[in-house]
Amino acid sequence: MDMLRHNNADQHLVSHPDHHPAQARDFTRLYTNLPHALIQSALDAMCTKCLEFANATHIAVVYTPANPHNPNSTPQADAHFRNGPTPAVRTEHAEKQTTYRLTTSDFSTVLRCLLAATFIRFGPILVRQFCGIPMGISPAPFIVNLFLAWYEYQFLSQRTGATAAQKKILAAFRWSKRYLDDLLSLRNWHLAAFLTRHPQPVADTGLHGIYPPELDIPAQSHPHLPPTDIPFLDILLSHRSRGAFSWYDTRLYEQTRAACLLSRPPVPFCPHLLLR
Repeated sequence: MDMLRHNNADQHLVSHPDHHPAQARDFTRLYTNLPHALIQSALDAMCTKCLEFANATHIAVVYTPANPHNPNSTPQADAHFRNGPTPAVRTEHAEKQTTYRLTTSDFSTVLRCLLAATFIRFGPILVRQFCGIPMGISPAPFIVNLFLAWYEYQFLSQRTGATAAQKKILAAFRWSKRYLDDLLSLRNWHLAAFLTRHPQPVADTGLHGIYPPELDIPAQSHPHLPPTDIPFLDILLSHRSRGAFSWYDTRLYEQTRAACLLSRPPVPFCPHLLLR
């Protein structure tokens, strides 16, 4: 929403050469095709870089269990970067709290166990998932976010030592935002060319792309909507011109109801709508 507000306040000319229609994309294959070694290497590198940036030696996680006498109480975990010796991986406290200290090696071991110890039951058979981020585990959204963030960090780090032309390209990505595995872009006509990172830089730019080629990031298709409208999460973005300037209106968007009422040919009966 901040990006939309900035766009509306920016008085960006629709006729500007850099103007580009909004586009929304989905990350597919995150949960199916990614080799575990690729996930492991990206998050290990992210952990190392974060500790270096924070001048820390480990991550301290303070875990507080739920209060058994309060039905509304939930477990709490607070993580902080810490510098100094790590005398014990786990410390029990009198107030029933537990502190876990994770070095980069410990973090790598925990992640490896999460990725390798996920099983799916098919009747009486247990099948181990050996590729892709395990969707059913609690940290799956965090793994997705950190995995993609590492490649985004590497892409934007190219600004160091970049030429003026390269900085202009990288600056366009301030109009591209991601929420977990959904990507929204305004006014960024460079996005399609830089979505995938290949061994060689993108032609005539000297810059590498963003995401690994194991991912597929197709543009969303919504044939039931006008070309000026695009849904993102539960918001419908409607683009129009306010005078000569680009402007986006927003409203809530219920995808199930929209698909039911606006599909072609019309759907005559949608019983699930009666249950709302």
